[in-house]
Amino acid sequence: MPVIDAPRRPGDSVGAYTRSDKAARLLDWSTEFTVAEGIAHTLAWFDRRGETLPDLAG
Repeated sequence: MPVIDAPRRPGDSVGAYTRSDKAARLLDWSTEFTVAEGIAHTLAWFDRRGETLPDLAG
């Protein structure tokens, strides 16, 4: 899918931010991986899946 840079539209969010402290407090939940570990796991998954997924770029 091509990326098109364009000005923000009315209603577009400036950014998305999250914290896990409320989930930790209410659900007794905690993260399993750091952000860096999560990114590394995701990239490794893409590398593995790239062998079986069709080329969507064309």
